[in-house]
Amino acid sequence: GGSGSAAAAAAAMEVEVISTQLYGIHHKIVNVCLRLADHHLRNYFSSNLIRSLRTAARMLSDATSLLQPLELFQFDNSSMNSDSSSNLYARSILLQYAWLWEYCGHFARSFAADGLWRDRGHTCGSDLIGLFQEVNDSCDSIRK
Repeated sequence: GGSGSAAAAAAAMEVEVISTQLYGIHHKIVNVCLRLADHHLRNYFSSNLIRSLRTAARMLSDATSLLQPLELFQFDNSSMNSDSSSNLYARSILLQYAWLWEYCGHFARSFAADGLWRDRGHTCGSDLIGLFQEVNDSCDSIRK
């Protein structure tokens, strides 16, 4: 009886610890990808920019899926200002999600306004549409 439930509790704690450590790594990777996206955006490195935004979207999705089984990604609007761990994780993910879409928007506006993307960046409109669809699909779990 008692030792089985103690072992189960210890295993659950270990899973939570590993998951939150993995989340931390994913969080850092997303930040690095978004910082790289800023650099690539300024230098017309379209393929690197697209790769950075895609990787950020996938990592953000993976980070969310790490937290959902632990019920650490529960965003409750009524306690939005709460410092509960689930709200802190949710706010962190939502901020990165907003930052990701902000860079997608910068890319779209820059692409529309600046012919250098097509000349120097070797990018076309369908590349952007494909990127935005992939980011949207990757981040589907965040919007639920």
